Amino acid sequence: MAGLLRALEGGIKVDTATEAWLEDLRDCLLELDLERAWKRLPDIQGTRRAVHLSGRNNHERGRYEIILGADVPAARDTFGDLEGQAALTPRSWDGAPAFVAQGEVAMSTANIGHPTARAVAAAVLFVIEDAHSNGSLDARLRTDLPHTMALLDKVITFDSLARPGLDGTTEVDIKARIDPQRLTAAGYPALARFVRRMSDVADFSVSVDSRDGHLGTIWVESPGQYGLRFHIHQGKLVPTRGDTARLDAGIDLQHATSLDLALRPKGVVRLKSTRLSVQHWTVPLRYRVTDQQARLEARFSTLPAVDFRSEGGVGGFMVAAAGNAMGLEQHATRFFRSVAEGPYGKGTRIGVEMGPSKGHHMLTGDWHILMLDNLVVRFAAQVLGHRIVPEDDVLDELLTLEGSLVGALADDWTAARPLLMAYSGVSGSR
Repeated sequence: MAGLLRALEGGIKVDTATEAWLEDLRDCLLELDLERAWKRLPDIQGTRRAVHLSGRNNHERGRYEIILGADVPAARDTFGDLEGQAALTPRSWDGAPAFVAQGEVAMSTANIGHPTARAVAAAVLFVIEDAHSNGSLDARLRTDLPHTMALLDKVITFDSLARPGLDGTTEVDIKARIDPQRLTAAGYPALARFVRRMSDVADFSVSVDSRDGHLGTIWVESPGQYGLRFHIHQGKLVPTRGDTARLDAGIDLQHATSLDLALRPKGVVRLKSTRLSVQHWTVPLRYRVTDQQARLEARFSTLPAVDFRSEGGVGGFMVAAAGNAMGLEQHATRFFRSVAEGPYGKGTRIGVEMGPSKGHHMLTGDWHILMLDNLVVRFAAQVLGHRIVPEDDVLDELLTLEGSLVGALADDWTAARPLLMAYSGVSGSR
């Protein structure tokens, strides 16, 4: 882990031609211009086009290298090495052009298998609960991660971290906000400008529920506010219903082998005094563990409620009228219908799993999505993209901040790792 952090601290290195190609592909995807993205993919197999990507953790040279093309050596038994491929295939859906997007990215975790990863995840909950019970989580973080917290203090304000919860639980309630003034003072003026520009653009949240109640929520609100909330008790994730914690239904992350959960994403995007909201969406989330692998899979097979309207003012009414004339709400619904049907009529599938491969362990993400190539949705994405896509100077500052952050984490990791391993009951993690 420390080696990967040191490599990322040195920066991600690509050659000039690859960098230009990646920037062009990024613009295509951000604008949802699927046909243009399909034409940019270099590996042609009939109508299917793909790109192969490799990553190399060259921490000895202080850098992480990205390589495009299938003709590269296989991933080594080095933590952080990755192999991936992504493909687009055109097809017709409901009389309209669409694309099937498929792919996977696999990262080597060296000698760390899913039993160790699950034990460490459970240990994190024990550490949080212990820190809150014996002082404060903030004090513990500053003791165990001094360099990381000192850097975060320059750009982020933490309004809360944890407090006593329902029925003797610990409620982890992380609320953080990015402060543009702090960013400017820390030497990130372009990033501060971007945060100000993003004010009141969008709010998003994703909740996770089990059959026994609500497990947690992660949320983002403009301007620059972020949060994560869940309850824990004796190292277990505890579901809640109203004002009651279901202590008898706590989830042991180390030993749970079968969970059927539900994701509930929702969001609002605001632009020029209008709002497009997506709500009332339930996505099944399935978790299964065997001796060989642990897999978490979401299947998007239901439709959300989509609503487009003015938020007031002459400009808002004019933009909303234009959007309604274009059928923006109906086209957005059609886009979600294609996602819900999926490539094989069983919904869109996105998964992540951990298991052995070729003498070491891999963390693999995969996706199978059907997306409508919708001109109206593409136009809306382009309009929004001009506001939310960072300029080059913002990206440069983000990369500088990322390098400083992973460097601080690397400094702290050596000291923090033994404590985490002691809680998890395992040893030998990199």
